[in-house]
Amino acid sequence: MHNCLKIVEIVDAIYIYLDPSQTSIFAPGPKSSFRDLAVMARTCTTFNGPALDHLWRSTTLDKLLTRCMPSDLWTFEKIGDSSGKNKLKLLRPIRAPDWDRLRLYAPRVRHLSSYGPILASGDALDALSVSLPEKLFQNLKSLTWHRIAEFHYINLFLSPALTRLDITLTSFSTVSLLSSLASVCPRLTHVSIESDSSPYTEDISKFVCAIQRPEKLTLPSLTWKAVAYLSRLGTLKSLDLKILPRGLQRSSVQGTNAFSALRTLSFEESDIRPVTDFLRLCTAVPLKEFDSDSYEFATAADMHALFIAIAAGFSHASLEQLVLNNDCEEFEGADPTDHLIPHHSLLPLLCFTNLTMLCITSPMGFDLDDGAVSDFARALPHVMTFSLTARFPTQIPRTTLACLHSFAQYCPRLVGLTIALDATTVPTIDLNQSQAGGVLHPALRRLYVQHSPVGRAMSVARFISFVFPRLNAIQTHREYEANDENDEEDMLDHGEAIRHHNRWKEVEGLLLEVSAIREEGRMLGVQLGVGCA
Repeated sequence: MHNCLKIVEIVDAIYIYLDPSQTSIFAPGPKSSFRDLAVMARTCTTFNGPALDHLWRSTTLDKLLTRCMPSDLWTFEKIGDSSGKNKLKLLRPIRAPDWDRLRLYAPRVRHLSSYGPILASGDALDALSVSLPEKLFQNLKSLTWHRIAEFHYINLFLSPALTRLDITLTSFSTVSLLSSLASVCPRLTHVSIESDSSPYTEDISKFVCAIQRPEKLTLPSLTWKAVAYLSRLGTLKSLDLKILPRGLQRSSVQGTNAFSALRTLSFEESDIRPVTDFLRLCTAVPLKEFDSDSYEFATAADMHALFIAIAAGFSHASLEQLVLNNDCEEFEGADPTDHLIPHHSLLPLLCFTNLTMLCITSPMGFDLDDGAVSDFARALPHVMTFSLTARFPTQIPRTTLACLHSFAQYCPRLVGLTIALDATTVPTIDLNQSQAGGVLHPALRRLYVQHSPVGRAMSVARFISFVFPRLNAIQTHREYEANDENDEEDMLDHGEAIRHHNRWKEVEGLLLEVSAIREEGRMLGVQLGVGCA
């Protein structure tokens, strides 16, 4: 064997390259199959152990039982429904020698998952609970268990070494097991729980308060008492909550160092006001990513309070991604004056000068002009994705095509832009604003114009292509709808929107043609010595 293969780092790089479950700078392209690792394990004794470690590092329970135990022990049966799924059925009693091969591979397992064919709980899992050897998975670090009907069998695989747990709760009988999890697994740092949040909030909160050093939590809900406990920890780096309770008890959280280690924070379905209350507990938290989704029809005043809480709660230098989705399905009877977000409400967010992503969705949109957009562009020089989305706009936007100049001038890394604008009037193209060869902004690829009205397609295409010469995609809010102008019923309901969509798609089609003409002119100028190379 070559001496190079005796260098541990080189051999480790080979394993990582061959391991389909790994991502690495050594293997940026398509991954190999596990068969390559199996071949390596059979090559020589030097490669055998480490290759087997990679082969069995992450696996499923059914794979272990069928591949590491005798072939006459199990069979697959079709489930008697339309799902097309199989169940794993025990054919005979499990004997002591049946575990011999599994004893060899089980200590190599670091992550075990319950995904795969359904185990017939009447015999297979019962048999495992009786005969499974103790400490078989003594090196198990991560466990994923989503077997709803057989949740109580999770106890077979719990160990003090476990650090990651991903489970689903569906009944009070499964919730009762939570009380013992923290004591059985004292090293837990990463916990993900799926469930209907409201019935089990108290039990989940007690479990969370028993975890000593949590680092990443994904949970359906928590009590404010549990939130207060987490705020005092110096270990929590990521918190993802589906729903926050109402009625914050401010006295429950004391001190100025709340959530001192938090880097990512997410709320999936919480109303605006509980999220705002939560953020008021924070002061200059060094957060990098904040994501909040709400399905209520929040007012502009509620959004304004949220923006102020965000500006006060997070470090201005650390925040890189800010996503606020105030989405809803209905808007009947809503007063636009109560929901249209004005320019001054957005001003608190301009303090986050290192943002690379800013995405805000509002039910009725934003009352901005070109000057307000220019303020945003100046304040966010590192932004790559900028999105201000309106679900049900009620007025023609005051922003125009001229606002695109601000993004081109101040946001050189911008690759995705979503903004409503009035494109019925096209500004005059000023060649003095161009940079080398007429290229103002080479990065932007996608423009989402939402419900924007648009004028003459060629004029609009010439202007946009001048500002963003690499732009190749324009989308509207009707991108995935039928837009047939011959459909009388659809035209009666959405005629104006369909006409604007079709005209924007005409603009999109003209972009390549306009860019080609400009490039031909540039090359001709170079040949004649009157242009920039």
